[in-house]
Amino acid sequence: MIKLVLPFIPPTSNHTQKHALRGKRIMRYNTSTYNEFKERVVVELGKDNLEAFTAFLALPHKVTISVHSSRVLTKKGEVSKTFGDVDNFIKPLLDAIYKPLEANDALVMRITASKHQAVEEYTVIEWESI
Repeated sequence: MIKLVLPFIPPTSNHTQKHALRGKRIMRYNTSTYNEFKERVVVELGKDNLEAFTAFLALPHKVTISVHSSRVLTKKGEVSKTFGDVDNFIKPLLDAIYKPLEANDALVMRITASKHQAVEEYTVIEWESI
């Protein structure tokens, strides 16, 4: 098993790209929030043993993602309807990790994602072989 703890949470897929009309064409571009997130992920990846990480990701594997934030619940203790859908955290996070490592997220065979109430914001990603 490989575990990575990011001291921040990913943006949701709704906040990764914007669209602009250029003549008759619609152009997509990454938001500054998403670009900053990807840069922060690269810095965090550099703190680990990238060789072992890359070798592990070259095999079929399972990913478990856990997003922790105080924003999961409202001040009234109810589940927040604006914090983000749990599935919208998955793709931006995987892309930000796999692309710099030149790994293929097509080898992910199973994904589990969850949100948790926490005082600090952080993300835990665990990879297991299948």
